Amino acid sequence: MNEKEILQAAMYNSYDVITHKRTIEDIEYDGMPVFVHFPDRGIDKTSLKVMVMYFIMAEEYEMCKDLTDEYELIFNEKMPSLLCQCDKPQYYLRDDDVIECEKCKTEVI
Repeated sequence: MNEKEILQAAMYNSYDVITHKRTIEDIEYDGMPVFVHFPDRGIDKTSLKVMVMYFIMAEEYEMCKDLTDEYELIFNEKMPSLLCQCDKPQYYLRDDDVIECEKCKTEVI
């Protein structure tokens, strides 16, 4: 597997665990136990936001909605805006764990 495929598997596995669609044990049994988050520690805000951004870019909007709902349940606050106004945004993760559009410098998380 290449890095892109491993990242995709980690995103989908974490999504399944966070949204209670599969257990960690199910994923381990399937043979590809990679995750974006540490399942034994729960999920943190930054990881959830990064996952939503990943699924926005993949145009998996139902998954974005599911993760946004989980964010709001877990942290008891609204998910911050995750999009800038650029036609073709170029998002990147800064050293301070903020996602920013490289074009317009809008902080989206």
